[in-house]
Amino acid sequence: MKSPDTQPPGAPEYPGAFFLAGSRMSKSDANRLRRFCATLALLPEGRELLDFARTEGVTVEFRADSKMGGDLGETSRPASPEESCVVTLNRTAADGCLLIVLAHELRHAQQFH
Repeated sequence: MKSPDTQPPGAPEYPGAFFLAGSRMSKSDANRLRRFCATLALLPEGRELLDFARTEGVTVEFRADSKMGGDLGETSRPASPEESCVVTLNRTAADGCLLIVLAHELRHAQQFH
């Protein structure tokens, strides 16, 4: 069984993956996010989304409360041009699912820009 902190085979550490982590993110959530970023960075489209997120200051947070309902993720629209998007992922969802949801929500952040 793979260790929870193991990167996908052949995946380099995405430089600066920490930039996405919200300030109150737990170590286990930060490790999950790091793995998601390493996997996304394997594809040109994924790297494009990550580069955009880093440039624009997008942050990611995990939440597992009733406010998420059945949603797997959501992206907040910035209220002003000076603000950045926040992507929220449902902590209770499986990693494979959240990897796709992260890419989807980062694309929304890009569209909102």
